[in-house]
Amino acid sequence: MTPDDLNPTIRSALALHEGMRRLGFAPADIYLRTVEAMGKVAVTVIRGGREANILAGPLNLPVPAFLEEWTIATKWWNEEATEAQRSEIWQGSSALRGGLSIIIQLQRAGFAVHRPDA
Repeated sequence: MTPDDLNPTIRSALALHEGMRRLGFAPADIYLRTVEAMGKVAVTVIRGGREANILAGPLNLPVPAFLEEWTIATKWWNEEATEAQRSEIWQGSSALRGGLSIIIQLQRAGFAVHRPDA
């Protein structure tokens, strides 16, 4: 598998998950959420009774198929992807380009945001 093989929304969600991790959130605090009513996918951070949802992109598959692709993609990310492939996804992401707006969203939700390790 290569980054180009990934569904664009899944690629975006992987980058958002990585961005939240780099901002100091534990992986256990970061979730993928399908917002079927809006036809969107969000990466959600929940900690200490606070919650923030960052849109990753359109829900462009039926939910079961999307979640199956997400499971495959996260297994690939964690077990098979090279550092260069993970970097390609991160460096090309809207999460990195829109980092300031994401930080503002997190702060508005009541999260203290620490300096990212880029």
